[in-house]
Order: sequence, then structure tokens, then C-alpha cells
Amino acid sequence: MHTLSSAAQAAIFDNLAHGIIALDANLRVTAMNAAARRFLNLVTAPVGEHTLHAFAQWPQLHEVTVALAADQGALATAELPDRYFEVRLVPVDGADGQRDGYILLLHDITARKQAEQARAQADARYRILVDSMLDGVLLLQDGAITFANQAMTDILGYTAAEFAVIGLPVVVAPEDRAWVNNVVLAPKSGDAAPTQFEARLHHQDGHTVYVQVSASTLLADSTSTVLMTVHDISERKAMELRVQQSEAYYRGLLELVPEGITLIDMEGRITYLSQRTYAIFGFPPTFNPVGEFVLRWIHPDDKARAVE
Repeated sequence: MHTLSSAAQAAIFDNLAHGIIALDANLRVTAMNAAARRFLNLVTAPVGEHTLHAFAQWPQLHEVTVALAADQGALATAELPDRYFEVRLVPVDGADGQRDGYILLLHDITARKQAEQARAQADARYRILVDSMLDGVLLLQDGAITFANQAMTDILGYTAAEFAVIGLPVVVAPEDRAWVNNVVLAPKSGDAAPTQFEARLHHQDGHTVYVQVSASTLLADSTSTVLMTVHDISERKAMELRVQQSEAYYRGLLELVPEGITLIDMEGRITYLSQRTYAIFGFPPTFNPVGEFVLRWIHPDDKARAVE
């Protein structure tokens, strides 16, 4: 069997990308490759020194090493100045079963940690932005609510944690639940979710909240994510109801007047005919002149005066 020379083994050991530190059973350094020396800013390996002294500038690495020795090779993370390392301690036993020492492996994960931190910062900024919005925002993944902003809590009274438990259908009025199926189930079948629609939702205290919902869907492999923005239009709906009630009230008054009443707009188009007008002119109930010019119904001899 061909075996590597000591020089070849040393060259391989010194050129490995991961930092490797050999320790004896008492955690004294017996060898250290070039990557480890570079990571720790050492010119030479502190052979013979205990990790307490060898890693004096990096006390966390010493603490992690001692903890890993007690855990028999578990994995941990150590933070050195401006760098992060994944640390593994591999026990080495002799032929007699006694502990000869350990191999301390250092894997530089600085780039990964920095990316995670950047993402966490971006997520924090995004959350601040979303929580400052006046409209409610919901994120649904495969039908489950995974995020609700503060405005959504203000609109319906549920906390983000409560939204995750109760789910979307619970807060939707039964007569409007069809659109829940369109939003939650349609993306799974490849159909686009409705872009915008109105619906009635139940507040935590039981009253109805009218909302306008905008939904967009992102499909990734077998997972669908739906982004919903929810605008509270309860005040607008209440105003529309008051206007309708007012119109009905005054229309009822007009119908009590014995004279025929016709309303026209600024262009001379008919907008309303009272029932008395229908009776005076003998119009059938199915006749609807709304939208037509009133001059059409005026005698030619009187049109000039009517225009004036």
C-alpha cells in the first residue's frame, strides 16, 4: 500500500481551507495549520500551550472548546473580532480506548453570518415600514396567516399571534367566504387570485367591518404566498347607506306631491320621473325615459321657451 510521506501529509494539513488545531487530552496545542494561524492572527503555532493561554486573545474560543470537550464533539459557533466560526471538536482515542486528544475544526462562516444579519436588518426595516402603514397587511402561505401588521390588528382587534391561530375564514362573513376560496385555493390550482374586491369581516368584538382587499399571489414550487392589503371602508359604506336612506326618504316625499315632478340634469337629461308624472302622461310602468333629453317630450311650439 502506498503511503504519504510526512512532508506530503504536512503539506496537505497546512493547505486545507478549514482551520485545524490538534490538541492533546488536556487541551494543549500540539499542531495548527496555516488556515487556523491566519484566522487567529498567529505567526507560529503556540505548541504546548493550553487553550486558556493559546487563545488568550479569543476567550470565547477557549470557552467553546472546553464546553465542546465536555459534550464530546458537539457543534458550536464562536465570534472572533469581525469574524464568525463554526467550531467542531472531534475526540481522538487511542488503540487502548483512552482519550489521546482532540481535533478542533474552525469553519469560517463570516460571509453567511453577515448575509443573515443583513437580511435580519432588512426584515426589521420592512417590518417597521409595514407596521407604519395605515392599511392592514396579511401574508398567507398555503392558506395559513404567517404575518399581520399593526394596522390589521387595529382594524379587526386580533393580535398577529391570534390571526395565525384562527385563520382567515373565521374573520370573514359567511356570505363573503367565496372570495376566500378564490384567494387561498385558486393559487394552488394555478389560477390568479382576484386583484381587488370588497368584503365584510368580523371584528373581534362582533361588529362588521367593510373592507376593500387587494391581493397578489407569488407561486414558488409547491408553496403559494398571498399578499393581501386591507383598506377599511366602513365609514364610506356608512355614508353610502345614509345617502341611500336620504334619497329614499325624499323620493317618498316627492311621490306624495299631487303635481307631476320631473328632475333633469344640467344637460337637460331626465334623471327622475314621479309616479304622478307617469299617470299624467299615461306612460306604462315599463317605460323608462331616464337619460333621455326632456325636450323630446315638449311640444314644438313650447321648445324655445323651455330652452330659455
